[in-house]
Amino acid sequence: MEAIHLEKKYLSSFSNLKKEIKSRGFYERDTRVIITHYIFHYCCLAFGLGLFLISPNYFVSILSIIIWLQGLSGIGTHTHNSAHHASTGSYKLDQFLTYLGYSTILGLSTHYWQYKHNIVHHKNPNIIGVDEDHDLMPWFALTDHDK
Repeated sequence: MEAIHLEKKYLSSFSNLKKEIKSRGFYERDTRVIITHYIFHYCCLAFGLGLFLISPNYFVSILSIIIWLQGLSGIGTHTHNSAHHASTGSYKLDQFLTYLGYSTILGLSTHYWQYKHNIVHHKNPNIIGVDEDHDLMPWFALTDHDK
């Protein structure tokens, strides 16, 4: 009986914390900041690729690849958020950023991603045999049976 009382106490305090965070505006999305991040990552992508193409030695090539991959990683992360319509307050802008990131820059099918990730993965997260995002074979074994 005491465990239930403690659980309600912590849930209540968590709920209060969530309300406080929301009242301070931390759940609000600032489209200017999101677009600035996108631009920064696209600049890293372009700069890293350009530097790689003109680099005269291996050290500069390795550095340019790191910059290039940082740009791609940032684009992929922001595109994931846009695919969930969580980047900006605009559905159309999120759709545009999703197609720009996945289909244009990363070369992935946006429709395939939305089905595989949003529909299959989020309805059955990390369930072996159901969630295709969770199947990492043949590169990574999750159980002894997979070895």
